[in-house]
Amino acid sequence: MAGYIYIWPFLVPQKTEWLVFSGWPFLFIYLIHSMQYEVYKDLYIRDNYTIFEFFSIGYKVIPKRIAFIPTEYAEVYNLVLGDIDVDGEINDFSVSDNGDRNKVLATVAYAAE
Repeated sequence: MAGYIYIWPFLVPQKTEWLVFSGWPFLFIYLIHSMQYEVYKDLYIRDNYTIFEFFSIGYKVIPKRIAFIPTEYAEVYNLVLGDIDVDGEINDFSVSDNGDRNKVLATVAYAAE
């Protein structure tokens, strides 16, 4: 596959200028938007846009949460994605395998944007 760079799970044209000037989060958001994946638009947003909740609808219906947790650095956040467990906490170790990975990741990019 000459002319392409493999960045799991995407193939990116090698002459793409933004690869040189941006970090992987921006690359991730660009790739998700350029590939036109569907996103879950029914997001429940709370805590001043730091928590986003939605339902992953695939083989099962699974509640998910995206959280942006502030760090000690200004405007730098840890991004957490996981299933919401019975206690209402994020379980970021769960493997849902719900058949909608691309849509869930596109939703994360949508929330980060």
